[in-house]
Amino acid sequence: MAGVPETEIPIVHVTNGVHFMSWISYEMKELYDRYLDCTGGGTADQTVWQQAEHIATEELWFTHERRKERLVAFARQQSRKQLERRGASQTEIQAADEVLQPGALTSRFRPSVRDLQTGHAACCAIRIGSRGI
Repeated sequence: MAGVPETEIPIVHVTNGVHFMSWISYEMKELYDRYLDCTGGGTADQTVWQQAEHIATEELWFTHERRKERLVAFARQQSRKQLERRGASQTEIQAADEVLQPGALTSRFRPSVRDLQTGHAACCAIRIGSRGI
């Protein structure tokens, strides 16, 4: 801030951190509650994350897969609704049930403002898998 002494600027630092318990899913919270002792220092305490090594790989993967299935189901539902609002054909609407595959690696890139304004945000997603890149 030009012309303002640094001691009078109330901003000490800016972070892109998130409140952990608001960010994770219910399923992940249950998993963490079973394996991690978040009392005391909470999730900022590095010893908490050392305990994560004790989470059974199969259980962590199962939880990840369930979350991904829910995300894909939600994306398909939203896609169908959008197509219905736009007056798409029944064939196009039914095709929405095939977009995104829970078993494929999916990466999402931040859409531009124009993509969001025009409803073309879906163009920013790529799928890496058997039929993708």
